[in-house]
Amino acid sequence: MQEPVLIKCQYPGFVGNPHEFISDSISNSWGELRSNYQTLCENKLKEITGRKYALVLSHGTSALITLIKSLKLPPCTLIGVPSLSWISCASSIIHAGHIPVFLDIDDNDCVLGSKAISQISKYRIKHVMTVNLFGRKVKDIFLRFCLDSNITIIEDATHSPSWDNFL
Repeated sequence: MQEPVLIKCQYPGFVGNPHEFISDSISNSWGELRSNYQTLCENKLKEITGRKYALVLSHGTSALITLIKSLKLPPCTLIGVPSLSWISCASSIIHAGHIPVFLDIDDNDCVLGSKAISQISKYRIKHVMTVNLFGRKVKDIFLRFCLDSNITIIEDATHSPSWDNFL
């Protein structure tokens, strides 16, 4: 009998007193000061991840659309996406002017793995959106295949188990 899949729950982490930040934001984030907390957050993300740039957007879907559009792909490019995921993954591909190709997930952990590799080859997909669904990371064998095959990886890390994915 197969082991059940553990579905982890991700809870928000707070540093400091969130009520003070909310109160300060309500009182002081208007007019020219409206982006202060956004700038603070972007700077902290750059520091944590060691990246040169960070961009905070209103939600994950807008982040995926912005990322896909930044790739400047030809219209109607095929982009692989897991068949089990949040609707925003496929809809962001469509909104950015491309075509989602649903890839099979592995039965035992619900992420892209060996099943998807054959589909990517069959349809000659050059861009894939990976999703760390339920806190489960995409399999190394899948990532290695994409890297070795020069396939662009678009990562939806909203379900990531930790900051390890970004470091």
